[in-house]
Amino acid sequence: MPSVEIDRTLLEAGIGLLMAGGDFANLVILAEADRVKADYVASFVENLAATLEKFR
Repeated sequence: MPSVEIDRTLLEAGIGLLMAGGDFANLVILAEADRVKADYVASFVENLAATLEKFR
C-alpha cells in the first residue's frame, strides 16, 4: 500500500487561506519559499506579491 507524507503546517495554512477566499497553491508556494528563506520567488501569478504582504 502506498504511503502519503503531509506537511500539516502547510496544509492547515493553505486551507485557511482557501477558506478566506484565497488560493491554496499561492500560500503553499509562499510558505515553502519562506521556510527555505528564499531571496526570490518567480511566479506567473500576478497577485502573488499582494498575497505575500497580506499573510506575512
